[in-house]
Amino acid sequence: MCPAFGATQLLPALVGHEHAARLLLTGDLIQGQEAVRIGLASEAHDAPEGVLHAALSLARRMAAVSPTCMQDTVAVLRRRAEGPGGLESVLQEEAWLQASSMVREDFGIGLDAMQRKQTPMFGDRE
Repeated sequence: MCPAFGATQLLPALVGHEHAARLLLTGDLIQGQEAVRIGLASEAHDAPEGVLHAALSLARRMAAVSPTCMQDTVAVLRRRAEGPGGLESVLQEEAWLQASSMVREDFGIGLDAMQRKQTPMFGDRE
């Protein structure tokens, strides 16, 4: 089966050309620890309970982030996955995001909570 869904661009960016070529050209299946070792996964778990615990922990940490910053960051990451933009392009876009985030309500809420050493409450998450 031929690679699809951008695998020939995305996989080398994640794991490097050598590992991507081996996986794409052989169709080899790999275990979790190897996926972590080559950079395809950030962590591996031996038991299903570990996966659930880690996923819930990650979800809680992500839910504590400003929803507008989360949306902007995801949008930039998606654009970066779609093709090369170069470091200058990334720096410009991230600078714009930083500046635009400072005028949003979420910035004030987050800054106030940080100064009070409290968890920010960003409100509606729609």
